[in-house]
Amino acid sequence: MKDRLRELLEYLNISIEVFAVRAGISPDLVRKYLRGFYEISESSIRKLARAYPQININWLRTGEGNMISKPDGQVAYEPGTDYSIKDDAMDTDKDFIIKVYKEIIKEQRKIIEDLSKLKNVKNPLDQELKP
Repeated sequence: MKDRLRELLEYLNISIEVFAVRAGISPDLVRKYLRGFYEISESSIRKLARAYPQININWLRTGEGNMISKPDGQVAYEPGTDYSIKDDAMDTDKDFIIKVYKEIIKEQRKIIEDLSKLKNVKNPLDQELKP
């Protein structure tokens, strides 16, 4: 399944981060899927089906059929399959988004601090050039 996931990423021509975040999956988890550390979970498959409706989910699971179900990008979902996102999955997604947001804020603060330090530093070359 990891080879099909890699093929899908190449077809979509997007980064692992964009692919994962759009589907509500951790980018690190997608990397682990790609390395073969884990098989893709049903929860992740459902999320991918919702985020990328053009994907033939049966192809992703089994390799049978075409990667993209129909040229117009519409896919017939498998009858009887529950594609809804469970509340616990939503909580995990919210936690992940909050964690990423906090990391971004922390990085931005560090950049601002570094820039303010640079603003207060005098260039030694400026002093040498003055008569």
